[in-house]
Amino acid sequence: MRWWLLAATLTGVLYLVPSPVGPWWGWVLKPLTTLLLIGLAAAGAPSGYRRLMLLGLLLSLAGDVFLMLPGDWFIPGLAAFLCAHIAYTVAFWRRRSGWAPWGWGVAAALLALGGFMYSQFVPALQPQGGVMLLAVAAYVVAILLMTLRAVLTGHGVIAIGAVLFLLSDAILGWNRFAAPVPLADLWIMVAYWAGQGFLACSVSQRLPSTLSGR
Repeated sequence: MRWWLLAATLTGVLYLVPSPVGPWWGWVLKPLTTLLLIGLAAAGAPSGYRRLMLLGLLLSLAGDVFLMLPGDWFIPGLAAFLCAHIAYTVAFWRRRSGWAPWGWGVAAALLALGGFMYSQFVPALQPQGGVMLLAVAAYVVAILLMTLRAVLTGHGVIAIGAVLFLLSDAILGWNRFAAPVPLADLWIMVAYWAGQGFLACSVSQRLPSTLSGR
């Protein structure tokens, strides 16, 4: 499995360096990096958890492609990633179904973060209509729930992956809807692929599961 991870790291780094051959460099390397992370997850032992994580990664790949297409494919891309978060949330829920005492603190912190971020996005979203307002609101709720459920699994690999994914989307949203972020594309992609990499690696971890060996 390490070769999948090394290959994904290499293509991700190459994507981030200035293109020597034109825009097709990024069009190839961006989806290829996510595909390699899918290969990493697919190399894990068969289980219900692996199936759900693969579904989330495949939906993320679709989101990557939508956001690369010419024109405005933001809503389809958002929808693909929203569905990916739902798949991840179900997978994490099956890892551990309890509620830790400290979960309320994590939930409150995430709610405060999500509420603040969305409040800063609203002025830019309102001119785009109610559909955009609702779509972004639904996405914020989905990624916050995914992150909460990931942290509540109690497993560092899963929690770090989810938090990095959240960080990536927070930077993306702030840069798009609130104010420019210096080197935004770099931080977004580094956090995104690092997060997805941790989540893909979690498939290979010997973590407790309620899937009864399925």
